[in-house]
Amino acid sequence: MKMKSIITEIAKKGFFLLFIGFGGLLSSCNSNSNESIEIPESPVPENATISISPLQFNSAKMELGTMTDHGFHQNIKTNGIIDVPPQNRASVSVYFGGFVKTLSLLPGTQVRKGEVLFTLENPEYLEVQRDYLEAVARIDYLKSDYERQKLLAEENVSSQKNALKAQSDYQVTAAELETLKEKLKLMNIDFKNLSTTNLKSEISVRSPLNGYVTQMSISIGAYLNPQDVALSIVDTEHMHVELGIFEKDIPSLEEGQLVKFKVQGNDNKTMDAKIHLINRYINPETRIASIHCHLIDENDRVDLFPGMHVEAEIFTNTRSGSSLPFDAVVDDDGYYVLVLRSADENSYEFEQKEVKIGKLSEDQMEILNPNDFKPEDQFLVKGAFNLIGE
Repeated sequence: MKMKSIITEIAKKGFFLLFIGFGGLLSSCNSNSNESIEIPESPVPENATISISPLQFNSAKMELGTMTDHGFHQNIKTNGIIDVPPQNRASVSVYFGGFVKTLSLLPGTQVRKGEVLFTLENPEYLEVQRDYLEAVARIDYLKSDYERQKLLAEENVSSQKNALKAQSDYQVTAAELETLKEKLKLMNIDFKNLSTTNLKSEISVRSPLNGYVTQMSISIGAYLNPQDVALSIVDTEHMHVELGIFEKDIPSLEEGQLVKFKVQGNDNKTMDAKIHLINRYINPETRIASIHCHLIDENDRVDLFPGMHVEAEIFTNTRSGSSLPFDAVVDDDGYYVLVLRSADENSYEFEQKEVKIGKLSEDQMEILNPNDFKPEDQFLVKGAFNLIGE
């Protein structure tokens, strides 16, 4: 019992000494803290007045402006590609097979409508030209014989059978001649100037439209069949934006709505388009429909290529609202602006006022409480952050 009493007494004294030491440490910490920590200044309160000199105003390149009406939109974000209409694409093939004789194109080469793309060679081309010249040589005789036999039959000098035979021979040869003419047209051979002295075993394949060669699948010496595609051409004069839109967003769309888009790799440039057509078919698997948009500025075609991926915003339900530039509104535990109250040769006096903001559009911020200000009020639209943030 005596030993237990001694231990208890030592514990009490130890606790008391520990308490004194801990109290001294706290006192020491508080003393050092008061000497080294600076208490931050309170933020500038609402309705506070801020004064600056004209020199400060000009050197900081500050600017004044008024509240304006601006269009604010609801938007739908989507993506798509740059494309061209089907009539601006061409897959070049031939009507008559042959061996590629000359070719001087590369993917990316610009071509004009009617320009020779490549030439083919085949002895069979000579046979078509020969058949045409033979038909030309026979047609005059057959026509003359038919007219003679017809006249003799009418005068009962010759039988009707001979007249019908002459008529049949003439009409068959005339049909053959017209068929051969069309074949020669498809071969790009001028049948009007064709003679026995200028027969050719080579034909030229010409471009069906203006554009750029995109794909090639032939080479010199290769045989090109009529069903083969030799190369592809794309006309980029009428590029458009093809976007995908989810089923739920389709009711918000109308033709003529503004579309702003960017291409990958060039986020600094935004281009404008308008909805031209809305596809009435929804893909049953993806629940997406396509919309066709025309460029507003055709000069933007310079930076675009078919197949480019784009990110776009479609602006719907536009409404007007009071606004200020982004730089006029400062976020400082609330949104504040500086309103000019007086200005003279000695100073500019501003009053800090709180604003409520709504939608954002381009470089403008919607102000929801414009009635708290006068129409003639001027705001610091450049440089407010440096003053309110101080």
